[in-house]
Amino acid sequence: MVDKSINITNSQLDSSPINSGDNNTQTINIVNEGVKEDIFKLLIETIQQNIKDDDEKQDAIDHTQKLQEAISSNKKSRAQKLFGWLPTFIQTSSAGIQIASVIEKLSNPTA
Repeated sequence: MVDKSINITNSQLDSSPINSGDNNTQTINIVNEGVKEDIFKLLIETIQQNIKDDDEKQDAIDHTQKLQEAISSNKKSRAQKLFGWLPTFIQTSSAGIQIASVIEKLSNPTA
């Protein structure tokens, strides 16, 4: 007998059924929400510590929150646009680089 079992580790697929029938193609987009949440917290901390002007700081925080929503909704082009609105030094911060990596991994380039 051939073992056709599917093993998925390090993920949370509580409500996602997996169909392993013949001639089946299935895509599951798995993102570690905890890690993503930590990256955005770090990005907001970076904004708060480094942007002195209150209006610019609030704009960057607002863009970051919209960016997080775009990433959660798998809207790659919107996420890219919002990320581009952040100041360059925020984009090149540790958290910014991690978020850029997450954006590049999104699967829907036209949304």
